Amino acid sequence: MPLCDKTADWCNIQNDEELQKIRSFKRCRCGNGPDKNVCLKQFEEEFILQRRAEMCELSNVERKMFIMGHISRSINRGQTTNCTKRKAQKQRTRTSCTYKVDGFKVCRQAFEFLHCISNCQLTAICKHFKENGVTPPRKNSGGRNKTALSHSDVKHVVTFLETYAERNGYALPGKTMGVRCDDSRMRLLPTCKTKKAIFKVYEQQMIEVNRRRTMAGHIPLRFARKSSFYKMWKEYCPYIKITKPKSDLCWVCQKNNSAVFHSANSSDQSKRERLANQLDHLDKVSKERAFYRSNVLDAKANLKGETLGIHAPSSRKMKSHYSFDFAQQVLYPSDPDQPGPIYFITQRKCGIFGVAAEGLGKQVNYLIDEGSQASKGANSVISYLHHFFATYGLGETECQLNCDNCSGQNKNNYLLWYLSWRCMHNLHASLALHFMIAGHTKFSPDWAFGLLKQRYFRCFVSSLTDMEDVVHTSSTTGVNIPQLVANEGGKVFVKAYDWNSFLSPYFRKLPNILKMHHIRFSSENPGMVYYKEYIDTPEQSLQLLKNVNNIPPLILPEPIPYPGLSLKRQSYLYDSVREFCKFEARDIVCPAPSE
Repeated sequence: MPLCDKTADWCNIQNDEELQKIRSFKRCRCGNGPDKNVCLKQFEEEFILQRRAEMCELSNVERKMFIMGHISRSINRGQTTNCTKRKAQKQRTRTSCTYKVDGFKVCRQAFEFLHCISNCQLTAICKHFKENGVTPPRKNSGGRNKTALSHSDVKHVVTFLETYAERNGYALPGKTMGVRCDDSRMRLLPTCKTKKAIFKVYEQQMIEVNRRRTMAGHIPLRFARKSSFYKMWKEYCPYIKITKPKSDLCWVCQKNNSAVFHSANSSDQSKRERLANQLDHLDKVSKERAFYRSNVLDAKANLKGETLGIHAPSSRKMKSHYSFDFAQQVLYPSDPDQPGPIYFITQRKCGIFGVAAEGLGKQVNYLIDEGSQASKGANSVISYLHHFFATYGLGETECQLNCDNCSGQNKNNYLLWYLSWRCMHNLHASLALHFMIAGHTKFSPDWAFGLLKQRYFRCFVSSLTDMEDVVHTSSTTGVNIPQLVANEGGKVFVKAYDWNSFLSPYFRKLPNILKMHHIRFSSENPGMVYYKEYIDTPEQSLQLLKNVNNIPPLILPEPIPYPGLSLKRQSYLYDSVREFCKFEARDIVCPAPSE
């Protein structure tokens, strides 16, 4: 194995970037190294560092001449091939070259890496050698472009951008959605700013500067055009970004960021207080997010090989994790070609409620037709969850649930009472409900909804059957599973129950429920709820049962009939929407109105 002079300064193994490049080199697939490994395994890391450093110290002409010397020793320019496995040799159609470094055979990719050249450069050197022999290559372009901006011109652009960002941008004391940069110089410009508008400011300032220089008898400065301005911004100031418009932005973050942004003329004490408020909020968010991720990782580790299906409640000693949420409703019929008149009508609506089993990488999506969409309230959420546990649950004894902070759907006393009811009847040994912090609620269901929506916008959807196919085919690995609540004709597959009226006589409300983010129940203490505001705050407990000797029975509440479509809505679908459906689906989606 070739060695190098380890006394050289550049050979000190403190160059982490170069070492990382060497260790992560994966372009070689030839197997010329030891044990059919990559070529670079034949050399010590110090030797590779030395060779790359030597190549970088050479001028372009010197490096090309050095490589031409290697090529001249190993290139085969004979008229016939030299294949030992073939009896009769063929006429050679192109030259071949064997690459060697210090006597060790390497592949072309490893040779390029060791000598710090690209594939195009090596091809050009080989072509020059074949046409002109070992002669110094010459440029045909005539040298540097006379119209190129000088170093001082580029510096003017960079100085302008940095000054503009200091005056109009702001630095955030934490991670911002859509921004991936750990640079401490990071500055975010307001969303109302555009690169074109900023370039116009730069152009106007340069015109004014040149006017003054001309009046003073000095030579005017050259300034960049729009394309060069954008290129230099990207190359020299990547830490200056324009903030993207966001959806579901955390209101606390927005207020804190605004306070930090407007604290330029405040006292140092005021600045520290505002910054501390934001840092404290981000610290809480990061802890809650870390807790959620740890639960997901535990579920993935514990549920390998399991499948969703019908299992007896609390029959298997295991711990699972589910997350649930509503998606934005979709409309059908939907045509990816987007015919013009469809913009001016209101198609039939389909709601989506998803329950994600993160440990298995699956999500059950409840497709809720407009006629079977009673509400998005507690009764609907509890009914869908109850159906999921009965039809798709794993029969686990311990269960962790995650959802967002929507008080009308998830964060309400009715859902807590239902979970307590399940535990007191041993349908689960323990249940924990965790709420994401408002504004920081991106989690697994959103990922699955994104896959579903991508497929939806590319398919012609004329009925709920088509919508089921969209859900099925939204991923190649079968992430999304469709579940109809009811079809267009009113046939019910998932019943809705009046859980509110059923549980209200037995339970009392949990005070300050909107402040709590972690709630759990146990079958060992029926009716007892354990709750805390954040993951690192003390836990408290409260008995929810009004009378511990009077518990709700293990029966299902009264079913709630789905409302169906009104006569007015049926008439509208028949008159305005029917023509956009497939012919075979028209009488299913938009039938003639009937009482």
